[in-house]
Parts: sequence; C-alpha cells; structure tokens
Amino acid sequence: MSVDEEKRAVAECAAELVESGMRVGLGTGTTVAFLLEALGHLKPDARFVATSPQTEAVARQLGLRVESFGEIDTLDLAIDGADQIAPDGWLVKGRGGAHLREKIVAGAARRFVVIADSTKPVTSLHAPVPLELSAFGLASTLRHLETARVRDAPPAQTVVCWRTSSVSSATPWNSRSDSRRRPAS
Repeated sequence: MSVDEEKRAVAECAAELVESGMRVGLGTGTTVAFLLEALGHLKPDARFVATSPQTEAVARQLGLRVESFGEIDTLDLAIDGADQIAPDGWLVKGRGGAHLREKIVAGAARRFVVIADSTKPVTSLHAPVPLELSAFGLASTLRHLETARVRDAPPAQTVVCWRTSSVSSATPWNSRSDSRRRPAS
C-alpha cells in the first residue's frame, strides 16, 4: 500500500467517527486533505472548526458547516495529522503554519484523534521541531533556545521557529497531565 493509500484509509476511518450533532475540529495537512474528502462524501450533520484558512476553504467547498471557533466553546472531537509519533505517544505536530490554532483546537476537544501513515512513527522525536514564540521578547527567547532559527511565516503576533537540535526535555505536544490526549492502550 502506498503512503497516499495509507493516508486515505486512516482518513476514511477517522471520518466515520464524526456523528450527527458533533462539534469537530479539523486539522491541517496532507492527511487531513483526505479526511476532508471523506467527510465531503459522508456529509455529516456536524459543526466544524478549521485550524487553517486552507482547511476552512476546502471544507466549505465540500459543503461542510464550518463555524468560527468563537461560536463554539468545546469540541467533541478533533482530528489532525502528525509529523512524528514516538512509541510512548508523544508527537511533533505541524510544520508551524497552523501550530497555534492546532494546539488550541486539540486542547478544546474531549477526544483528539491523530491520523498518520506508516512513515510517521519514529523511535524517538528528533529535529526539526516547530516552535511558536511570542514576538514580545523574541530576541531573549531565541538566545535561550540556542539552536533555533526563525523561518518564514505569515505576519502575526507569534513567530515560527525550527529547533535544530535534538529533542530532549522539551514539553511534548500531548501533555501527560491531560489523559484526553494520551495514546490509546
């Protein structure tokens, strides 16, 4: 099975999790593109929040009911991809473009589902790791990070960086204090 076939298969399975009346967060990325296609075929009677303008535009084109996150306070489900998945379930999420919105949507969801192909599991998380930093105090923060470099990103109140050294004691995506984001056993 090709990587695209794997992405399509996991996306179709995840789309089946969406039930009528649910509030659902939609991630961003190549695997989520297959999810949107599957949801477009199923047309569930659900309310969706998108983590990026691209996801929002495609979801709307497919006839999905996309709403502002300001109108919804809690999500029943959020579905997103990952760039790296460690054996203990810790993730590297995103390349930074929708990083902040992905974190907020995942944190607001009662259930967070990661869809990924067989190239995403790794023995341990490794660089590059996207970081989203506040523009306020950026120079000081970068000095403390040592091996991070700023990359091109849309203008905002935050700056996206790549941490180019190995990952060791960095805070993981799925906080161990929040059981909703722990991997299924």
